[in-house]
Amino acid sequence: GNDYLYGEFDDDTLDGGSGNDRLEGGSGDDDLAGYTGNDRLYGGSGIDYLFGESGNDYLSGGSGNDRLYGGLGRDNLTGGTGNDILVGVFQTGDDPGKGEIDTLTGGDGRDRFWLGTSTALFYDDDNSSSSGTSDYALITDFKTTEDKIQLRGEAEDYILKTSPISVGSSTKDIGIYFDKSSSQPDELIAIVQDVSSLNLSSSYFVFV
Repeated sequence: GNDYLYGEFDDDTLDGGSGNDRLEGGSGDDDLAGYTGNDRLYGGSGIDYLFGESGNDYLSGGSGNDRLYGGLGRDNLTGGTGNDILVGVFQTGDDPGKGEIDTLTGGDGRDRFWLGTSTALFYDDDNSSSSGTSDYALITDFKTTEDKIQLRGEAEDYILKTSPISVGSSTKDIGIYFDKSSSQPDELIAIVQDVSSLNLSSSYFVFV
């Protein structure tokens, strides 16, 4: 059903199961999992792990160094205060992030936005005739002095261009593209909102 679970003070494990659930960890180091349905997860204070699983979920880490995993669906992740890790997709399986547009907001702190791991690039729909505008991560508040974006491979595998979609309060949005062969359009992986100057150096990116 549509459940409301509140963890309060301790280190809690809350599972929503099926339905559109609301899970609140409260204080403590909590593990929250929404599972099926369009769920809302709030970590509260502490070092929390939030898993949206399937559905179009909203995840809010609150305070503390949290990890947010959106899973399947079009998810909205907000880290809050602390040094957070934000992952919009399921990291396993074929084409993680295919068909998804996830919104990632780090909040205060030194946050890391995962767009890939050593085994998979996220938001690549593997469509040789498409530039990938139907699936990408929208990074809304990238702070160039603090945050990092994680990608699979090397800097030479990517290109930065003006975003094909205007998403912010200005036209200063940058698209991160996977550099495909000359016969295929480059694949949009993410849009970095309201950032006009960015390069693929270690100042802003981590390659794994």
